[in-house]
Formats: sequence, C-alpha cells, structure tokens
Amino acid sequence: METMPRAIDEMNREEFDLMMETSLGQAKNGESVPAEEVFAKILNRS
Repeated sequence: METMPRAIDEMNREEFDLMMETSLGQAKNGESVPAEEVFAKILNRS
C-alpha cells in the first residue's frame, strides 16, 4: 500500500530532513524510476 506524499507545509523540520535524506540515499543507490514511466502511470489512472 502506497502512502500519499505530504506537502512541505505539513511537515516539521525533522520530517522534511528525514524525507530528503531518504530520497538522496535512494537516488545514490539507483533506486529510481524514469520520469517518463512515472508520468505514464499517472496519466493511465482513471
């Protein structure tokens, strides 16, 4: 089950820093999805 992302104004500083640290680690480890694939998934939702 995926969770909905939260807006930056809904997070405190610690939550934001943790989100950025996690995201940076994923990017450095190649744990990413091409933007084209993400947009295709978004656009195909009905």
